[in-house]
Amino acid sequence: MVLDYIYYRMLLALRLATTMLEISSPFLIKGNYAGIGFFVDAEFSKIMIFDEGYEPKSHEAREYYDELAKIAKYYHGFTGAPSASLKRYGITRIVPDTTFPVLSRLASEFFQPLESPIYETLSASALNCILFMRAVTCVHEVVHAVFHSHDLVEIVGRARRGEAMVPEPIVEDFDPEAELGYALEYYFFGERPKFNGLPSDISGGVGVIWETLGATTVD
Repeated sequence: MVLDYIYYRMLLALRLATTMLEISSPFLIKGNYAGIGFFVDAEFSKIMIFDEGYEPKSHEAREYYDELAKIAKYYHGFTGAPSASLKRYGITRIVPDTTFPVLSRLASEFFQPLESPIYETLSASALNCILFMRAVTCVHEVVHAVFHSHDLVEIVGRARRGEAMVPEPIVEDFDPEAELGYALEYYFFGERPKFNGLPSDISGGVGVIWETLGATTVD
């Protein structure tokens, strides 16, 4: 096929994303099955937080892998608008009454360098940066898809009625916000990776910024 070469160019990112998903199964199982409690603090009126000390049961692990098999049938990811338009590197939405009701769009900058002459001029560090961030973004969006697919009938019903989506929970009490994609990044790296530069500079060889809760470092 004409686009086979693009697939091979991004194959390392896909392999890394697959490995990350395999490693993250304890996190995702907890995110879907752990009991939820509530606490109140000065900044937020109510934030969901999972029970401490949660250990997944064997049937929950089996159900989780069954869910992943189902999600593969109705989840679709594709290249979308530039990140400056999306305001992020990727976005996941529920689109009812379509073939793929759970839909992720990845920023077009992840694909453009792989399908243009720029690819031949990229430094190894620039290419690795693009592939690494693409893998992280893919897994980030799949985490949202897994959570919102856990009760797809309810989620699609809410979308049809124009109701707000079920809010995502805080998995650990040190997570900075109720955003499962970022929570997974902290789960993996203890930090949140971002491009060191404007999103439009992705193909320019920028590095990665590691954002912690209180500091920023650059690679």
